[in-house]
Amino acid sequence: MQQRLGRWYAFYRFIYVAISILTLLALVRHQFAMPQQIIFSWPGPWMIIKIMLVTYAVICVLASMAVYDIFALFGLKQVMSFFIAKKNAGNSFLTKGILGYVRHPLYSAGIALALGMGTITDVNVPVRLIMVLYFVVGAVLEEKKIIAEFGDQYLEYREKVPMLVPWKLFLSFKKQTK
Repeated sequence: MQQRLGRWYAFYRFIYVAISILTLLALVRHQFAMPQQIIFSWPGPWMIIKIMLVTYAVICVLASMAVYDIFALFGLKQVMSFFIAKKNAGNSFLTKGILGYVRHPLYSAGIALALGMGTITDVNVPVRLIMVLYFVVGAVLEEKKIIAEFGDQYLEYREKVPMLVPWKLFLSFKKQTK
């Protein structure tokens, strides 16, 4: 896309994020406008799993904010560089913080929220599945982009750090609690 759009590529990420947010809002609005039947409401001990999913998502988002340049993440930095005719320096390869445990913490958080937020109804099951699929496909496409940009450096990192589930973090936590 960068080759095809040339200088206009500066708007690509911003437009992608805007479309993602607008389609998500439309999906959620549609979901709440329909009558729904409760399928699962996280009774008793199941509430612990719901709380863990939502807590994990919040931690991922907060930890991501400490690592990522939020303006670049939403495409605002790229758009600003277009208007001030400044060459975008590109992305830097990061492995610090949460990125040492999971390669795509925001996609991971999105999946956790899609699975753990609210009551599960006949109407929101397809919405949840679409959201999970969106995050998984997004992570796979992001992988291709990052590999093209960083090559072997990213492939080595990919061997050490899981894509969406920080297994090593969970396993080290399990060892510490024994």
